[in-house]
Amino acid sequence: MEPTPAPNSNAVSRPPLYAANWYPDPTRRFEYRYHNGQSWTGDVAVGGQRFHDPLPSSSAGPTNAAFGLPHTQSSTNRKAVAAFILAAGSLVVGWVPFIAALAVVGAVLAFIFGISGVRVARRNPHLTGRGLAVAAVILAPLGLAVAGFGIWFTVQVVHEFDTFAYVGQYSVATTRCDVDGSSVAHFDGTITNDSPNTQSYHLEVEFLRFGTTNTLYIANTDVANVRPGETARWSVQHAVDLPKLDCRISAVTGPLPFANASP
Repeated sequence: MEPTPAPNSNAVSRPPLYAANWYPDPTRRFEYRYHNGQSWTGDVAVGGQRFHDPLPSSSAGPTNAAFGLPHTQSSTNRKAVAAFILAAGSLVVGWVPFIAALAVVGAVLAFIFGISGVRVARRNPHLTGRGLAVAAVILAPLGLAVAGFGIWFTVQVVHEFDTFAYVGQYSVATTRCDVDGSSVAHFDGTITNDSPNTQSYHLEVEFLRFGTTNTLYIANTDVANVRPGETARWSVQHAVDLPKLDCRISAVTGPLPFANASP
């Protein structure tokens, strides 16, 4: 399809007159655009294939003096942009506990939108963003893998905090609270597992000024793998500068989250 040359016009203030035919697209978005003799239409062509690209109304902006057309710019492939944002987001935050589930959805949508964006770019060469669509298709599987790790990490976090917060029924007893001749305070006792499951405990203890509730020192100790019905001993020592102290247990929890994680 070859364009018919447009007649010249000596009037600068009015647009040139065209016979109904195909002409080089004045918006530069396609190879050719059809002029119906009165105005440019949305019928466009590239390499002999026809497409439809409606033009904005004349009130949309300043006119192009050479062709009497509204000023236009290349459009953005929105699916490609959305796909890239979703893929990059899933890759960056997919490992974060609890957010990982959203990252899985984002990675799947990124792949779908990316494929769609590539197809749209093939059908509409004037759209920018094909590179973003291709990048999204590549990054989405990586984001899904990261999100898979995030799901596993979420399960571990929930397990650790559940173990920390819920230790079942137990009973504690104090067997010693004194200061020896070396100015070392000793706080000893036992803990009995009254629950039906094997438990590990983290005890936080306080050394108080004698006869008051004023805390002078805080220490802690761990008791691991106490089976149901068993009683385990625990002992805490702390250097002090007073000859006499009171002792109390301030908290009993499970092991601190990830305290036993390998470095």
